[in-house]
Amino acid sequence: TLLAFATFSLPASAKEILFINEIVASNATGITDVMGSHSDWFEIYNPNPYQIDLAGYYVSDNANSPAKFQIPSGPDSPKIPANGFIILWANSTPERGKNHTSFGLGAGGEDLVLYSPALEFIDGISFGPQTADVSFGRQQNGGSSWVYFSTTTPGATNANGVILQKLGPPTF
Repeated sequence: TLLAFATFSLPASAKEILFINEIVASNATGITDVMGSHSDWFEIYNPNPYQIDLAGYYVSDNANSPAKFQIPSGPDSPKIPANGFIILWANSTPERGKNHTSFGLGAGGEDLVLYSPALEFIDGISFGPQTADVSFGRQQNGGSSWVYFSTTTPGATNANGVILQKLGPPTF
């Protein structure tokens, strides 16, 4: 089986450098949100030596609809620490809190994009079918190679992840 995915490159006009770093589009038994739900999630990595406030940024599961969900503003808005990570829950329940989006991730594959408050493209991934409780992430934080991790690394460096070799169906 050939698994295809595409990454999108960062344009020079984007204000900040951030990376969609890891995704779980089928969370059956992994980490849980504040309500105890096994929701889909994705991680954003901040490689900068300063904190970034995500207030007003946009995330979407549709590259043709970048403004699908705007991250809430205010004193309690989500912030990514310098050289750090943040988890956003993709469970279509933004009423659960500042780190919850209005869309879920399709285990069959789809897009995930991140835009600045001015709707400048920052990062994105188009991923194929996903396996329950296996994450798809950058082999090195912010790197260009994507791999499957049998041990997810939510909110932490991907360097500690256990890479899973996905094999195609056997041929006889």
